[in-house]
Amino acid sequence: MAITEQALRLWNDKNSKKYLEELYNLKQRLAHERAQEIPDDNLCDSIERSISWLSDLAASEIRRSTSKNM
Repeated sequence: MAITEQALRLWNDKNSKKYLEELYNLKQRLAHERAQEIPDDNLCDSIERSISWLSDLAASEIRRSTSKNM
């Protein structure tokens, strides 16, 4: 997760802010659910999969945009 955040901060593109906001929202939802007395493990797993999917998507977008600039 941390590497995705850093990459998005360094990526100078209009989409980086959108991806960062979504990543922060997902992390906040995950932290909130984990803080529950009895966290819903299914929900935590779902949020973690969403974070992973978003990280993969952001990596693809970063690769695509940097290859266009070469």
